[in-house]
Amino acid sequence: MNKFTVIVLYTVALFAANSVFAQTYSDSQGVVYSSFATNPYTVQVTGYSTITSSVTIPNTVTYQGVVYNVTGISDSAFKGCLALRSIVLSSNVLSIGINAFSDCTNLSNVTLPTGLVTIKDGAFVGTAIYTITIPSTVATLGTNPFGNCTNLFLINVDSANPRFTSLNGALLYKDLSYLICYCAGSSSEVYSVPLTTTLIAPYAFFGCENLSAIYCPNGYEYSFSSISNTAFTRCDPLLTFVIQPQTPAIKSITAGDQNATITFNPLADLGRVTVAATGVDVPVSISNYYVTVATFPQDSTSNINVVNGGSSATSIQVPNLVNGVTYSFALGVTTSASADINIVGGALSSTVSAMPNSIVPVITTQPISQAVAPGAAVTLTVANLGSDSTYQWYLNGTPITGAVSANYTISTVNANNIGSYTVSVTSSVGSVLSNPAVVSINTANLVNLSLLGTLNSSNPTFTTGFAINGIGTQTILIRADGPGLIPLGVSSVLSQIQLQLYDSAGNVIATNTGWSTPSILGNSPSGAKVIPVTPALMASAGAFSLPTGSNDCALIVTVPKGTYTAQVTGLNSSAGKVIIEVYQVPNL
Repeated sequence: MNKFTVIVLYTVALFAANSVFAQTYSDSQGVVYSSFATNPYTVQVTGYSTITSSVTIPNTVTYQGVVYNVTGISDSAFKGCLALRSIVLSSNVLSIGINAFSDCTNLSNVTLPTGLVTIKDGAFVGTAIYTITIPSTVATLGTNPFGNCTNLFLINVDSANPRFTSLNGALLYKDLSYLICYCAGSSSEVYSVPLTTTLIAPYAFFGCENLSAIYCPNGYEYSFSSISNTAFTRCDPLLTFVIQPQTPAIKSITAGDQNATITFNPLADLGRVTVAATGVDVPVSISNYYVTVATFPQDSTSNINVVNGGSSATSIQVPNLVNGVTYSFALGVTTSASADINIVGGALSSTVSAMPNSIVPVITTQPISQAVAPGAAVTLTVANLGSDSTYQWYLNGTPITGAVSANYTISTVNANNIGSYTVSVTSSVGSVLSNPAVVSINTANLVNLSLLGTLNSSNPTFTTGFAINGIGTQTILIRADGPGLIPLGVSSVLSQIQLQLYDSAGNVIATNTGWSTPSILGNSPSGAKVIPVTPALMASAGAFSLPTGSNDCALIVTVPKGTYTAQVTGLNSSAGKVIIEVYQVPNL
């Protein structure tokens, strides 16, 4: 009896230590909480009453005198909440439940916290979000988390996340083996599945109405039938699948005086393919091998030839090579298929040079005229057919001492070395003179662009773009000024700011949330470099000074030729006036 009594008391005590209360509590924002638990003291967001536009989920709530950590958003908590436009989740939130924000068709701004671990099935389906950033701590993503988000054009995954990544508009496992979802708001009409992807999730392309073709990688026909028949829900019914079979491998290329012989492994017939997305059983057979031949270095006169071979061919000869010229060979295969499946060959390239010989020089790349700032460096270049050529550069018809290579560099352009440059190219059997290239001084520069905008709940982002042209790189200062405008007489400024710079593919180059703090690098492959911001560098660009430690944002980046986009958002539902500025930074 005593033993039984002790056991009963222990069980009751254990139940009390882990009890969950069914009461509900609603805060001033209209957010409803329940599933209050003790040991530890936690609570879940389970619904809403009256929501007005923007919501910030707090770290804790106090109920009946007890403080509870807000650790999760329950299943369907905000489902169909049309009033919700922006939400910021606190750092204590670990999980977002099934359909938690689904069909919130006006929800366009979501801030996920560092520390978030789980995003469950359909969490943000049908929302109006434009971009989403997945923190490094997220370890679990359910099915269709961002499906049918027809505005979504960018998914950014923190580079430190060990499990997930984003690439060309898609969210994937880190090793690219599993495609979770694709941005339904992407403007691209074509998507190429990564070579290592073997599985595509249900609803992965839900609502991708802009897509007209999906290219599947070499060999993918062997696993394509494993795709769920829901993967292409609400896609264009004319969506075409281009399945690329494995191309034969080049064994060897031998070059003679005037021809090359390419030997390769033949490719067996592929049989039949079943495409789950359409239910079509497709017969596939090899119809032809082909070789493309390109002359290098290429210019407007270069030819690309196609040399055909039969389905049983193991080698192809490419005739009429020119001595001294480098060629690139690409081997592929075409196949035949029924229904609406188009199967094409890939390409496997290898480069070979024909045997050198003396020929009259033929200039393939002419030197280019350039107008530059005073003191800048300029390199003039010529390229020609032939391997035994010599060079001599001229300024206004006068030979330049020591300028005897295919490239000529003027280290400092000034009034003494501007003019018309030519180069003679000579071989043992002849000589040719290049077209003139004029080097001049350009003293005109646009150094600053400023745009003023106002951010609020109905206009949560402010964007501008700029383009870099020419040769080399340019160092640019991009700023988002809010508090720094107050001394200039501007009121109602944006007080908490985030500045992000994107490349032309929509990849994040860098993010800044305060000019005195280091910027965070994104996933852009553009080659852009971020330079620490200092008052001296901003002053050298002609920018007015900012208070140390202010919430004004600034990025200094060195970027190559291309187009770029700067985007400003308000943090923590901040609203107000903000200026985007773009400056050219000299002498970097």
